[in-house]
Amino acid sequence: MRNQILFFVLSVLALAAFSSPSYAGTYLGSWDLRGDGQRDLVYRESFGIRVLQPNGNRRDYSLGNTAWSLFGAYDTDGNDGAELVLKAGEDVVIIDHAYQSIRRYPVGRMAWSIVRAADLTSDGADELIVRFGNSLRIISDESSSQRDIHFPGNDSWTLVDLADLSGNGLDLIISKPGGIRIVDPRLPSYKEFNFSGFSEYYGVADLGKSGLQVIGRTSTELYVITGGRNGRVKKYPITTEQSWAIYQRTADTDGRSGEEVIIVLPNSIKIVSHRSGAVRTYDFQSNYTIDAVQDMDGRSGDEIVVALSNGPVRIIYDRGGRVGN
Repeated sequence: MRNQILFFVLSVLALAAFSSPSYAGTYLGSWDLRGDGQRDLVYRESFGIRVLQPNGNRRDYSLGNTAWSLFGAYDTDGNDGAELVLKAGEDVVIIDHAYQSIRRYPVGRMAWSIVRAADLTSDGADELIVRFGNSLRIISDESSSQRDIHFPGNDSWTLVDLADLSGNGLDLIISKPGGIRIVDPRLPSYKEFNFSGFSEYYGVADLGKSGLQVIGRTSTELYVITGGRNGRVKKYPITTEQSWAIYQRTADTDGRSGEEVIIVLPNSIKIVSHRSGAVRTYDFQSNYTIDAVQDMDGRSGDEIVVALSNGPVRIIYDRGGRVGN
């Protein structure tokens, strides 16, 4: 009887193992790869990628004997469903599970990395941005094309942001020692904005001019770049004697079109309205912290709530140019 029970248990386990295959691979994620609204499961296997569909169908994609890593899933061809994007040996590899195909874009035997994927041409398909050496490569899987952008010298730089700065589509914003480089990836072409000494990128915002503006600082100036690659820069002197910082976010403080840049100094706050070029200063008699930047009175524009180190709370009503309780 005992042997019969043991045989029955082993038979059930064997049947379960046969009917419900176990995959030893590493789970990488799930995405809608076929454009039907259902997510497919993606696993890393010894040979490459395995995709499991909700209906139980399985598809294996061999990557050969090479080191590889999954960058992510993006719509690179403009058709329904996302494609899997990988760095595999010397190639950028795109697995198109909807058509069960693999496309390869050789980069070469050098140090390189995929740094971004974004729709740079506003056509519904994501381009891939690859960095190698002192250059960038834009791969367009939709058109099966690629183009390189080479930068002079060998300085250190970082692709920090993508933003539509001129109304023509996403531009690449690169932070480098002493300045900003703005790249139009559609031409491709770029422009350097250089500053003396220290330079730090802050971000982009709608400051009331056409398009988005690039915001940054040097040790003594706030700078704003308007117009993208063909743009111009405006500098706002802040101080040469005190430490200062750009507040963590821009805000509409005067109730007019565009946002303002808030500058934090030890005993004062400066508000820069790039739309008009005006700079307003609110002085305090002590150190302080900004507790909130929000609409306090129900009227257009955000107020700045300031807690002074000696106790009182003050509110900056920048719309009216005054400080109240």
